[in-house]
Amino acid sequence: RCNSPKHESYKNYGGRGIKCLWKNFEEFKTDMVDSYLEHCKKFGVKNTTIDRINNDGNYEKSNCRWVTRRANVLNMRGINK
Repeated sequence: RCNSPKHESYKNYGGRGIKCLWKNFEEFKTDMVDSYLEHCKKFGVKNTTIDRINNDGNYEKSNCRWVTRRANVLNMRGINK
């Protein structure tokens, strides 16, 4: 949805200039696995989803965190603005 103009959600991600700054899954895993496992212990795998702190920012370590599904919905663009 960030890199493929044909993706149905592209206009809300890549079309707005949002990028995934991890070059590959291994970079993402290195940055995010410890916090993922910690969140899963507390809330469970099914209730753990990635969230961008700043909805206008990129997917990168400093702007991503693991949250519950409810917290993710509450941080969606348009909900808190």
